[in-house]
Amino acid sequence: MTLINKVYAQFRRPSGFLGRLAGWIMANRPSNIERNRWTVDLLDINETDHVLELGFGPGLSIAQVARLAPRGHVTGIDHSPAMVAAATRRNEAAIQRGLVDLQLGNLERLRRMDDRFDKIFSVNVLQFLPERADALRMLRSKLKPNGVLATTFQPRQRGAKPEDADIFGKVLAREMSDMGFRDVTVTKLTLKPMPAVCVLGHL
Repeated sequence: MTLINKVYAQFRRPSGFLGRLAGWIMANRPSNIERNRWTVDLLDINETDHVLELGFGPGLSIAQVARLAPRGHVTGIDHSPAMVAAATRRNEAAIQRGLVDLQLGNLERLRRMDDRFDKIFSVNVLQFLPERADALRMLRSKLKPNGVLATTFQPRQRGAKPEDADIFGKVLAREMSDMGFRDVTVTKLTLKPMPAVCVLGHL
């Protein structure tokens, strides 16, 4: 495997030196910053909301949500120890205040939690899940009445094409509708080198 391929692989589950490099790229690449901010803006977060981010990476969106929901609570789950460490450093003050809780784990960890959330979101996560229907069903079960699920996807794989975003958005919107989400919408953001789409559904 070439070095560039090794770096690409790290974006799925960062670890070690290359994982820290991937985390730095995720935290500093302008398109990443913009798509994360855009996703959170689409959620229209209230100051008392309880919010979950699945796959929080270096913790950029966690920090933004914590500013928007100072009287709520922000939970994050990520399966990379390297990203938990990076996000913890970035959000240390909010963690110490009890506003933010970052946990190492995956969907199985979420399945064991009793918490319910007003908003749940992810950025470039769901496309990696082999059993997306089960994931959507479980995420739906963790929403409060009238809760919102938002999933953003920006093609990043080698050989990606702009239409990949549209295709994924249409497929995910149909899957969410089939799972019982209502008012499912697909919103598109023009970015370079590839556009991003966010699929939102309401409970």
